[in-house]
Amino acid sequence: MSGQEEERKTAGKTTGKAAERIRERILSAVYPRRCPICDGILSDGEPFICRECAGKIRFIRGPVCMKCGAPLTEQQEYGAGFQEEPDAGQSSRKVAPPEETAEFCPKCRTAQHIFVQGFAPFLYRGEIRQSLMRLKYGNRAEYARFFGKALAVYGQPWLEQWNVQLLVPVPVHPSRERKRGCNQAAEIARALGKEIHVPMEEDGVCRVKNTKPQKELTGRMRRRNLQGAFQIRAGTRIPARVLIVDDIFTTGATVDELARTLYGYGAREVYAACASMD
Repeated sequence: MSGQEEERKTAGKTTGKAAERIRERILSAVYPRRCPICDGILSDGEPFICRECAGKIRFIRGPVCMKCGAPLTEQQEYGAGFQEEPDAGQSSRKVAPPEETAEFCPKCRTAQHIFVQGFAPFLYRGEIRQSLMRLKYGNRAEYARFFGKALAVYGQPWLEQWNVQLLVPVPVHPSRERKRGCNQAAEIARALGKEIHVPMEEDGVCRVKNTKPQKELTGRMRRRNLQGAFQIRAGTRIPARVLIVDDIFTTGATVDELARTLYGYGAREVYAACASMD
């Protein structure tokens, strides 16, 4: 590459970043950024969560299932909060890492999961549950930035080990996405991708079966409901190491079915990162 070409490439990147900053300022003026926990309006020094809520939220901590990342003891499900650094509101956070074990949780002892390993930073309860409900059904796609950051910070030990090449959000059926206004998993995956610098594949992986809502079904019914639900579009390249991203991990049926599809198109190791654990 010549010197002039390199200069043009650098100038293009700089212009793109400047345009993105201007876009964010305009959107913030028209649609004020809100805290994903209390839904209050954020100040300029609070990029994705307010100072008060940053000290309240709790991550899963202690010994976790070696397969899905679920807490193994009820007494240790909540750990250190998303504490503010002295330079409040900045992106650096410190979270105590979970304890790796060689144990399975009760669900994973009986399930034959085909994904390699997974994790979730939060339990699907209280304020986290309400936040994800607003993201999913209440037109609060901006909350995804917080959950993407939480996945990157909490999941650092796993993500460094897995070295994934592609993020694949769990797709929703087009009719359901039109009704909600967004795919919450894709919004979270996009935010996570920006944090860990890994590309996301959204258009090439689709949901071709408009399945019944999983929350209404038992574990066995969930797996039957999802059979043949996902498809890879022609021309989509699936690398060896893929990370599935979703908002809630319950039985693992959705992750398994999507992993099965990805394995059929070239993936060798499929992992999972979910915003919460139910």
